[in-house]
Amino acid sequence: MRSDSVSELPGGGLRLVFRAERRERRAQRELSLASCQDAGHAVALLIAMALDSFASRTSAELDAPVEAAVPANPAPKPAPAQPPPTAASPPKPALRPSHPGPSLGLAGGVDPWAMPQLLAAITPRLAWRSADLELEADASVWLPGSKRARADQRYTLNMLGAGVFACYWFGSSRFELGPALGVELSKLTASLGGPLTRSQAWVRIWLGARASLWLTSVVRLTLSLEAYLAPKRLHFFVDNDISLRTPSAGFVPRLAVSVHPW
Repeated sequence: MRSDSVSELPGGGLRLVFRAERRERRAQRELSLASCQDAGHAVALLIAMALDSFASRTSAELDAPVEAAVPANPAPKPAPAQPPPTAASPPKPALRPSHPGPSLGLAGGVDPWAMPQLLAAITPRLAWRSADLELEADASVWLPGSKRARADQRYTLNMLGAGVFACYWFGSSRFELGPALGVELSKLTASLGGPLTRSQAWVRIWLGARASLWLTSVVRLTLSLEAYLAPKRLHFFVDNDISLRTPSAGFVPRLAVSVHPW
C-alpha cells in the first residue's frame, strides 16, 4: 500500500489518495481530512490495517502443512528378505526297474484237466525286459506220472518243453497287467518198461494274461492264466493195446517268482 497523491481541498483540508496492489488485484481509496490531527488518525489506521494484513498472511503461511522435500531420484527400497527355500522331498523310487535288464525266475503250473498223468510242472525262466516289453525263454519239466496199463503193468509218462514268450505290461510302478503270447515245443515220452518206449514232439501255442506285483525293486511275483492250443493232436501207441492221445487245448495257471538283480 502506498500514498499516491496529496492535495488541498477548496474549503480547507487535505485529500489523500491511496493505491494498494497485490498480485493482480488493485484497490484505490480517497480520504478527506479537515485537519492534521485527522491525518494522523488516518495514517495510524492505515498502518494498523497493513500490520493486521501482514500478521494474517504470516499466520496462514505458518499453519500451512510443510511438505518434505522428495529427492528427484529416491533410492529404491531394499527388497524384503525372502525365506530360505524349503527342500523338496525326494520322489519315491519306482519299484519296477526303468532300465533294460535280464531277470531270472522260477514258475510252477498245473494242468489237471487235460492230462491227469502230468499234474504239475516246474519252469525255470530267463527274461529280458526293455521298458514295458518283456521277452522270455523258459524250460518246462513236468513231474512224471504213471497210469495202469494192464493188471500187472503201468506205463510212465514224461514231458519236457521249451518255449518263448512275450508280454507287454501296463500299470503302475508296483502292480502291472499284460497280455502274453508264446509258442512251446515239448517232447512227450511214454514208457512201459524195457524197450517199450515211445516219444513224439508236441507243439502248443499259448495265449493268456499275466498280473505282476513288485514286492521290492528286485523281487517280483507273477500270476499267469494261460490257455494253449495244439495245432496237431498226438495219438501214438505205447504197445499194441495201449495208446495215448494228447488234448487239442488246455488251460494252465502258473505262479512265478523272479529276481531282477541288474
